[in-house]
Amino acid sequence: MHAQSCQSNHLHVVLSAPGADPKRVRADLKAWCTRRLNEGSLRERKRWWADRGSQRYVWDEEALERVVTYVQLAQGRKDRDCNGR
Repeated sequence: MHAQSCQSNHLHVVLSAPGADPKRVRADLKAWCTRRLNEGSLRERKRWWADRGSQRYVWDEEALERVVTYVQLAQGRKDRDCNGR
């Protein structure tokens, strides 16, 4: 995982998963997070996530650096719900 930013209504994650199907990676990440959210939540929800979400390819190190910076800095300023800042 290169970067993450968690707001009250959405989440950004930048990660590498060479050779993996992006939709499968997103589904696995949502499943893992759902288990953790249900364990730590005062109430259990049937649905934590929207059906949609995006997967975008980052083709080189320069682009990866830009995406990581955006997620860490720009998203972190919008809302500080989960970032601990």
